[in-house]
Amino acid sequence: MGAGGRPRLRTGAAPETIRVLTAALDARIIPDTYVSDGAPVVVEQVSGAAGPTAGDDDVVLPLSSSTLKPELLAGLLAHHTDVVQSKVNEKGDTHDVEVSPPAAVLAAVPARQSWPGLPVPRRIISTPVLHQTYAAVIAGLESEAHQRIERALDWDEDTGTSK
Repeated sequence: MGAGGRPRLRTGAAPETIRVLTAALDARIIPDTYVSDGAPVVVEQVSGAAGPTAGDDDVVLPLSSSTLKPELLAGLLAHHTDVVQSKVNEKGDTHDVEVSPPAAVLAAVPARQSWPGLPVPRRIISTPVLHQTYAAVIAGLESEAHQRIERALDWDEDTGTSK
């Protein structure tokens, strides 16, 4: 355990760091981590989403799943763990230094398809959000895919109806 009570991950050269981080991720060192279609994902509450209104105190806050990309992995590792490497100072003494893994390492960790230690997200239901035109907005839908769907539906943005 590190000074902040976070788990300590001791790393070294790139191959060793990839192995250490992959094993830690597969052991769910980052809370709310799952696997979906071979990719590790993290489920988080959505900040800025409308909270429950009066009388709706039992409404669950909106959740979103995000594929674990290098930038997100770096942030979550910094938040939930102490990633350290042993360094030798000018006196020859060895001490641990907290590090952020290089971008290539962070990209290599979630690249594999097999995550036997991560569960599949089950019973996580996201309520659809309605756009001002009453079109359902699907969380995580890429803009290109959204445009293809709108073209397929032949949606009229001005009237909010199908043509």
